[in-house]
Amino acid sequence: MAKRGVLGDSDRVGFRLAQPLRVEKGGFAMLLPTAYDYSTETATSTLSRFSLTPSGREIDAELSYGSAVLGGNGWLGTNLFVRRQPGHISESKNDVGAAIRFSLAF
Repeated sequence: MAKRGVLGDSDRVGFRLAQPLRVEKGGFAMLLPTAYDYSTETATSTLSRFSLTPSGREIDAELSYGSAVLGGNGWLGTNLFVRRQPGHISESKNDVGAAIRFSLAF
């Protein structure tokens, strides 16, 4: 969602809520080298299985505000965000951050 003209004619505020795509279940198997015998110069391979099933569900929220500055020749934008269970890992702590962007036309 976004709204123009909140505090002035040239500003914009926005809110975004997202849930990144994830694999529900499944996995893959690979034949990987797990040992090496230096006397015979041969590698031993083992079938290794990897699960793609996530333990959590990531949800992202972002609040942004931006406004034209320097007589319309520049733009100053700010963003605040939080990610719950980043990487779809249930034990992950919330990821919180902020960003500032300044653009100048020339």
